[in-house]
Amino acid sequence: MAYDEKKLKIIYNKNSGRCEYDKVNLEFENHGKSCVNGAWEVDHSRPVSRGGTDHMDNLVPACYLCNREKANMLASEFKVYIAEKFPNMDDYRQKMRKKHCS
Repeated sequence: MAYDEKKLKIIYNKNSGRCEYDKVNLEFENHGKSCVNGAWEVDHSRPVSRGGTDHMDNLVPACYLCNREKANMLASEFKVYIAEKFPNMDDYRQKMRKKHCS
């Protein structure tokens, strides 16, 4: 889905320019890019495939790596997945970069 700049700014600012999931800093101008510092996408907290909508309340900023790894999990499921599988966020980011950017 395409978002105009006004909506992107609202979504980006929901977390003060940080990823909803790993809290990494995002760069507004890197929306839609992959595998660069601050790359991010708009994520559906509840995926459309699981009944989510395109309503602004369901949209959050997610770094490229988290959005790719989250796939069709609910936001709550993904947060548990990260916490259980990757107790160290640096380790998580390193493994995700290798998995999604190699």
